[in-house]
Amino acid sequence: MLKKIMAQKLVILAFLAGLALAGGAYFFNLPQQLGLPLPGSAANAQAAPVPTPQPRPGIMYPLKERIVNLADDKGKRYLKISLTLQLKASDKPLTPEQEKEEMNRLEPVVEDAVTTILTSKTFDQVITAEGKESLKAEIRDKLNEITGERKVERVFITDFVVQ
Repeated sequence: MLKKIMAQKLVILAFLAGLALAGGAYFFNLPQQLGLPLPGSAANAQAAPVPTPQPRPGIMYPLKERIVNLADDKGKRYLKISLTLQLKASDKPLTPEQEKEEMNRLEPVVEDAVTTILTSKTFDQVITAEGKESLKAEIRDKLNEITGERKVERVFITDFVVQ
């Protein structure tokens, strides 16, 4: 009976010792799991890297919402779309207001180009995700041709309804 009790205590002690070892291993490995250097390690002795500043996104320039006929047979499909242009940072030292003013000067030409591109598309060309990406790229490329110095970095579709 005494041997049985001693054996049970020994099993419990062995279990607790294993649990303590596992907990200690986890605790001491926790900083590494969090991506932090371990205390006293060579990585800890190095200075923290200085983050490189990310370039600011260019100015966002919203275009007017428009409803256009798509180029489908019988002209019964309509597209309601809103676009926003992200402009690349200018080489000129312009304020954001001056950059927007420069784009406002080109607005009629930009609006005409966008409408021309949209009305040349069919429902099947614009309804898929790939079609929307292709449309944005085509608009960006065309606007970069006509705006000259002002370059469009990205085109965002902010509203899109087809009927």
